[in-house]
Amino acid sequence: MNRALLAVAVVAVLTGGVLWLGRRPVPGEGGAPDARNGDAGKRPPAGGDRVFVERPVKVLIECEDFTRIEDREKGGQTILKKGSSTEGTEIVYLECPDGWMNQGGYTEKTGGAVPGKAFYAFDLPRDGTFYLFLRAQWYDNCGDSVFVRIDDGEYHVIEDTEGKVTDTSYMWAWHPLRYQGRMKALELKAGKHTLELNVREDGPKFDKFLIASDATMPAPDSVNP
Repeated sequence: MNRALLAVAVVAVLTGGVLWLGRRPVPGEGGAPDARNGDAGKRPPAGGDRVFVERPVKVLIECEDFTRIEDREKGGQTILKKGSSTEGTEIVYLECPDGWMNQGGYTEKTGGAVPGKAFYAFDLPRDGTFYLFLRAQWYDNCGDSVFVRIDDGEYHVIEDTEGKVTDTSYMWAWHPLRYQGRMKALELKAGKHTLELNVREDGPKFDKFLIASDATMPAPDSVNP
């Protein structure tokens, strides 16, 4: 391609985290970077349209690393506690022991109404749409859900059959927050936020949360996606 054709070619150049759309500059022309003059690595000159490519955001929160916890019911029984197991590697988790809800007469399944809450602080680097995933091991078909909410928003339910082996046996798995069968999009601002886990059923074990700008489900066997 001769110099004239090159000067009018329309290309997209990814440099310095910025997708630059416009006429590809000829080296040395109009202040364009020219490796011959030691300009390698410089950003394209002003004057073209730029589309900023945002880096993906991933925030991992260990469930046992809460900032505050309400771990006892009105009778004083512990309903959230730390535990650990070794399955190839050690897994430290937050557990809701099975059986206490029936013993205590708790049948209400409204967010915030059932005791057993853990709170987590996290920061987001930018405004955007985010998705929430929870790595957990459900207990059985009556211990396969939990309430979550961010800041003072509404409570949402994470409930599915991910990791199911039988009606009474589940493996560790990633459980996404869904709404009407689709990934629930959370519009969040940059800065500090609070994530709340609230018991809905007893029995589950909670390992970690993932807050991500990508809606793709983590691989089932991934611990730190």
